[in-house]
Amino acid sequence: VKVRDLMEWIFIYSALILIGALLATSLGETIANALGASEEKLSWMANDRTRKLGAMQLMLLGGFIASIDLFWIQNKYMEYSGITAASTAMDIFGLNFDTTTFVGDLENNNFFGIPWGFGGMLFFVIIGWFTLSIKAEPTATWVDLFLKLGVLSTGFGVAVSLYLVYIQTFVMDGVYSLEATIIQLTIFSLLLAFASLQKMKNEGTWVDNKNDSDTLDKKRKRRSGGYIAPTIDSEE
Repeated sequence: VKVRDLMEWIFIYSALILIGALLATSLGETIANALGASEEKLSWMANDRTRKLGAMQLMLLGGFIASIDLFWIQNKYMEYSGITAASTAMDIFGLNFDTTTFVGDLENNNFFGIPWGFGGMLFFVIIGWFTLSIKAEPTATWVDLFLKLGVLSTGFGVAVSLYLVYIQTFVMDGVYSLEATIIQLTIFSLLLAFASLQKMKNEGTWVDNKNDSDTLDKKRKRRSGGYIAPTIDSEE
């Protein structure tokens, strides 16, 4: 794999994460208005809750792809006994980003035996399940629990990310991984998004009366609707 091809992938998932992070902030409302978001056009951007949940899904997708990228690089490193061109090595703001050296440290390229990339994949799948569930049933009784679990999970992710920064800075003598850093920033952004959603829930701005009622009406119609067997006229 050429470094150019790898950089293209990094650009793709970084763009997903950046767009999602921007939409999850107050700037997202400005972007939605500029794009003319409404119930008919870009409806998922029409209110704060659905926009932030949609933005989180973009970040989750980008973070998941970044985790696959990091896990793939580590597997290639192990497969070829440390010889791999499938990683980035560069200086950014005076920091040494060298993913090959990072994954080559057998003592620190994992978290309790779980490779960092694979751990990221599991993390984003779990958080993705939380966000998809909340988006599908925003008025369910368990939504508040899922929001709290989201805050706790991403908070734990941030703590682990800080631990990894410590390892890279002091144990590995300032060797960082660009892919891992992107994943860490994504986790931090997700924590802020979950905290924002939890604040909306606590302040009573969670429910969009019209959209939520429309969704409930559609579900009731689907549940009440059923198969009606055809009747046979007795005269026939």
